[in-house]
Amino acid sequence: MEKVKDSIPDPEALMTTQEVCDMLQVSYHSVLRYIHRKYRPLPFKKFGKGFRFNRREVQKWIDAETAIFNSK
Repeated sequence: MEKVKDSIPDPEALMTTQEVCDMLQVSYHSVLRYIHRKYRPLPFKKFGKGFRFNRREVQKWIDAETAIFNSK
């Protein structure tokens, strides 16, 4: 019998830019803007010409952005 893979993604897994786009439901160019902004940029790692994102760090960033938005 095969073990069924959990549907909960590994929080330490690295995500591609497209996966972050899908998670945030924004365009590729929006993700690039979030990466390069001076105030609270989206955390990333550079791999060659591409970017990789730690799932846990992205979720923390989302939580922080949501808290700031909700406090206004």
